[in-house]
Amino acid sequence: MLHSVEVHARPRVRGATVALLLLLALATGTPATAQEPELYRSALAELAAGDTTAALAHLRELTELEPDYAPGWGMLGTVLGEIASGRETDFQQRLEADKALRRAWQLDPKDPSYLLALGQLMRKQQMHFDARRVLNRAKRVVIEHPEEVTPEERAHLWYELGLYAEDIYLDTRYLVFVPNLPVFTPECGSLGDFCLNFTRPREFNEYFRHAADLSEEGEDDFEEMADAFRRALEADPSHAGAFRRLVAHLIERDDHREARLLAMDFQEAAPENPWGYMTLGLVYQRIGVDSLAEAQFDRGIQLAGADIASHYRDVSYVLREGSAERYEGANEEARRW
Repeated sequence: MLHSVEVHARPRVRGATVALLLLLALATGTPATAQEPELYRSALAELAAGDTTAALAHLRELTELEPDYAPGWGMLGTVLGEIASGRETDFQQRLEADKALRRAWQLDPKDPSYLLALGQLMRKQQMHFDARRVLNRAKRVVIEHPEEVTPEERAHLWYELGLYAEDIYLDTRYLVFVPNLPVFTPECGSLGDFCLNFTRPREFNEYFRHAADLSEEGEDDFEEMADAFRRALEADPSHAGAFRRLVAHLIERDDHREARLLAMDFQEAAPENPWGYMTLGLVYQRIGVDSLAEAQFDRGIQLAGADIASHYRDVSYVLREGSAERYEGANEEARRW
C-alpha cells in the first residue's frame, strides 16, 4: 500500500532543479522584465521548450557578455549540473557547472537556489560531506532571509532539501549496533558473505567494539527530512510533493494521527487533488475504519482521472494467475463485476 503514496519508488525528474530556477526567474520575486538580457529570456524559453543545447549556447554567450549577471551563471551551472554525467572519468561538465554556480553565489549570496544546485552537484560527484555542508548553508539562508524568496520558491527549496534528507534517511533507518558479532555462525552468515570470509574474528570484533553506535542515526535523518517537508507545506499548504512524501513516511511509522491531520489539511488546501483523499483513505484503512476509507478512496479515484483510476481498480495482481489472465482479457463490464 505504501507504494500508492510513493515511499520507495519516487520518480525523480531530472529537470527538478531547472524547474526551480525557472520558477525563480518567472515568479513574482524576480519577474521576467525588459531589464533582463534578451539572451536570458531566450534561454528560459528554450528550457521551457526542452531545447537544452540551444539554452546552453545562449547562457554561455550571456556569461561572456555580462559576466556580473548572477542569474545567467546560476542557470548555466544548474543546467550543466543536471545533464552532467555521474561517471568518475567524465567530469568536464561538472567542473564547468561548479565554476558557474560558485560565480552566481559570489554575485548574489542571498539566493539559496545557487547553493541548492551546488549541493546537488556535489552529491552527483560523490562529495557527500561537502554536499550536506552546502545544503545546510542553503537552509540557513532560507531561514535567515525568508523575504528574499516567494512562498512558492521557499516551498520548492524546502522540498528539494527534504528529498536530499530523505535519501540519507532511507540509507540509515535500518542500521543496527552489533557490539560483539559472532563470526563463523549462522547469525553472522545472515548478514552476508563478508563475515564468513573474514579470517581474523578477534580483530574484527575489536574494531567494531570501539565503533560508534549508529542505530539511532536514522532517527536524526528522519527528523531533518520531516522538518524540511513540513516547512515546505507551511510555505505552500497545497504542495503535493511535500505532502505525499511526508505522509507516506508517517503512515509507514504508524503515526496515523499526524498523517490524518496532514491529509485533512491538504484536502482543504487542494480540494481537487486526489491524493488528499487517497491518503486519508489509506489512514482510515490502516486504523480499521473501512466505511470512511471507502468514501475517501471513491472520491480520490473520481478526481484522479482515467489512468490512475484504472490502476487502482485493477485487481489482477491479487488474483491467481489463471483468474488474472481471464480478468485482463475481459471487457470493461465484466472487469467491473
